Amino acid sequence: MSLDAATLIIAITIVEWVAALLIFLVWRVTPHQTESNRDSIFIWALAFAFAGVGSLSISLRQTFPEDLCIIFGNTFLFLGLGLGPVAVAALWKQERPYRLAVLPSILWLTLCTIPAFFETYAARALFVQAVFISTSCWIAILCFRHNQERLNTAKWLGITSTLDAVYQTGYMFVSHFKSIGSLTDFYSESATQIYLLLVLLTASAKVILVFSLVIEKEQRHYRDQAHRDSLTGLANRRAFFDDARRWLADQSGWPKPYSVLMIDVDHFKQINDAHGHATGDRILQTLGEICGDGLRLGSIAGRLGGEEFALFLPGTTPHKAIMRAERIRERFARESLAASNGKVSATISGGLYSASSGHEPLDRALAAADERLYQAKAKGKNQIVTDILADADIPSKVAQLNAEEAA
Repeated sequence: MSLDAATLIIAITIVEWVAALLIFLVWRVTPHQTESNRDSIFIWALAFAFAGVGSLSISLRQTFPEDLCIIFGNTFLFLGLGLGPVAVAALWKQERPYRLAVLPSILWLTLCTIPAFFETYAARALFVQAVFISTSCWIAILCFRHNQERLNTAKWLGITSTLDAVYQTGYMFVSHFKSIGSLTDFYSESATQIYLLLVLLTASAKVILVFSLVIEKEQRHYRDQAHRDSLTGLANRRAFFDDARRWLADQSGWPKPYSVLMIDVDHFKQINDAHGHATGDRILQTLGEICGDGLRLGSIAGRLGGEEFALFLPGTTPHKAIMRAERIRERFARESLAASNGKVSATISGGLYSASSGHEPLDRALAAADERLYQAKAKGKNQIVTDILADADIPSKVAQLNAEEAA
């Protein structure tokens, strides 16, 4: 069997059909997948199936009416290409642009009703190349922009899609300069064989990367679950210590300030006894949400156990740290009432200690913060104890920070 254009198209069709079947089987036999993973897998299966139907139809143009095969085949091919970005968007839990996915097929069917377009091979080929290029770029953008988990396979899928767009663009210019004006020219042109071989290689690579991406994302999901507190979604004790120590190790060559805040919900046992564990859980979740809001600022928040929480504030000056701590205390006092459906206005006590990387190990800093937490409890609770600022200075500093953020 020679490696001519017709053979390469058959090979591409087989790859697409096999990919659709295997991905669909994965979707069927792995019901434990996360919802975003399952949706992405199913959409990828549809994408490869539609593309396979389109490629098969185009390859059968000598057996069935050629015009019908071209119209029908490209319609399904464009549906498959359009669903690729939708599958990637589903994986990243982004909005799924189904309307944009079917737009190329609708435009194609509309243009095919215009004789000047349908009877001109160059115009049809230009439209096909434009769809290939735009969908490949779309997938690449989604992979590079939304890969917040930094998955290696997502990077490679983005790179592969970028290369796909590059050689598609290259072949579009080759077709123009060599004046490929018919399907006969297309099949006889030597550049076409190189082009179809690249299509076959990138299609095969995408199949492998789709499988690998789903597996890697699922593994990352389970790993994150193992490092997360199931109630609050914050880091568990082990993950908190690992993340904080990793930051300190990275700063060993150049000391930077950091602070640790130990937090404990006041009278939590009495709250559970009086209002039930469901209310207690909602209060803990509220505190977790408040602490978690600081993660975008680079903080590390964790639930160490029971009603005890900890925050690691890297690169934070002592004054900023105490203001952050006070704002958490004030916000929790307000929001805990709503979280408990008006049953109780819970408060927290905290101990804050500031140090410098390379000079004070994490264990000693946490022990010092824990000691100040006990002092806050002994002084009457609902307060942050620290050696940084006098108590009289704290309200004005917090109000100043609130004003700065509001501006």
